[in-house]
Amino acid sequence: MDINVDDSVVVIVQADSGACEIQVDKGRLVAKIVQLQTSNAALTNKVEFLQGHVEQLMTELHNKSRSA
Repeated sequence: MDINVDDSVVVIVQADSGACEIQVDKGRLVAKIVQLQTSNAALTNKVEFLQGHVEQLMTELHNKSRSA
């Protein structure tokens, strides 16, 4: 009996004798890690941009409240 999930990194294979073996697809694992790192970098850039933008808006608001 084989259990195989298409997008999974881990495959569990059960032999006729009842023993289970776990196989790790290292290529898929590396590809998933690279994808997660890329996604993390993009989100980090977005957060940094938004933090800078908020800082600019707060400075502008502070300056406007002083002059009013």
